[in-house]
Amino acid sequence: MPQTPVVSRPVLPPTRSRAAESTVGESGDARKAEVRDTVVEGAATVTKTAVEDTAPVWRETNPAWPEPPSPTGPPPARPMDFAASLLRGLFVQRLDPAYEEAARRRGNRPARGPAQWVWLVVGTVLVGVLFAVAALDAADRQPGSEEAQRSLADDVRTARGDTDELARRAGALAREVDRAREAALAGDADGRAALDRLGELERAAAAVPVTGPGLRITVEEAQGQGGSHRQSVLDRDLQVLVNSLWASGAEAVAVGGVRLQPRATVRQAGGAILVDNRPIRHPYVLEAIGPPEDLQTRFVNTDGYGRFMAFTQLYGTRFTVQRVDSLHLAAANPGQPRVATPGSGPAPSPSQEGPR
Repeated sequence: MPQTPVVSRPVLPPTRSRAAESTVGESGDARKAEVRDTVVEGAATVTKTAVEDTAPVWRETNPAWPEPPSPTGPPPARPMDFAASLLRGLFVQRLDPAYEEAARRRGNRPARGPAQWVWLVVGTVLVGVLFAVAALDAADRQPGSEEAQRSLADDVRTARGDTDELARRAGALAREVDRAREAALAGDADGRAALDRLGELERAAAAVPVTGPGLRITVEEAQGQGGSHRQSVLDRDLQVLVNSLWASGAEAVAVGGVRLQPRATVRQAGGAILVDNRPIRHPYVLEAIGPPEDLQTRFVNTDGYGRFMAFTQLYGTRFTVQRVDSLHLAAANPGQPRVATPGSGPAPSPSQEGPR
């Protein structure tokens, strides 16, 4: 007969009644706490005992390795790379440990030895000797420099006097030439026509003095602190003003007492303004000969007038225009005229490329 297999059943714990469960539930919290404390203390004791039993063998096998941290202690620190440790040292520890230890031994007082005091005294003496030598040298040179300045000032005054004397002589000789020319050419009609044409050219070249009514324009810089004048008017501003006077119909123009001739320039050199290479002083006075009413009416509508009216509002520049019944403008220095002369060699052949 076939045998019936025997199936083993798990042994179940005995069931408790509801009364027993209620009895256990009353003291369940206290018992659970006691069981949990007992289990934790037992695990710690077993772990500590295992570490103490294996520590001697581990140290004898690897004496150079550090001792492992205790399982009950804090977790090991996170490893830090070289760059992070270097940056941390730079920000946290700004002073080298050796310097910090030396400063602590001195009580944070600067170290001053005998050698340092000696060098300090020697340096002070050298600086004093240097200043004394410089002062003596300046005192020795002062009389010579003052004498040189006086000599230069005398030379300038002498040269200016000679220049003025030569200018007077040149004017006298020019008048004698004019009288001799008029006497030679005034005898016939052709001569008189040549004299008239020559007079027109001289007036156009500002080679003769002129007199007549016109406008007087005054430009004065605004005053700054301490009564000094701030320079807001430049050479190009005066150039625009002069061109506006010419465009308004002026027959002759003078800037700062210097008569303008066709090749005259108004330019700036440093802080000075030169008119025909002659310095002019502040305030700048411009004189123009022409019909006063027509000249002023046209001048008001020019760019120069509008520019300087804007200067009065922006910089406080003083700009006045007044009519004058009689103005006298001296003759300008036309300079040596440049005239083309025929050359001695053969004339160059014209270029094959034509004019450019």
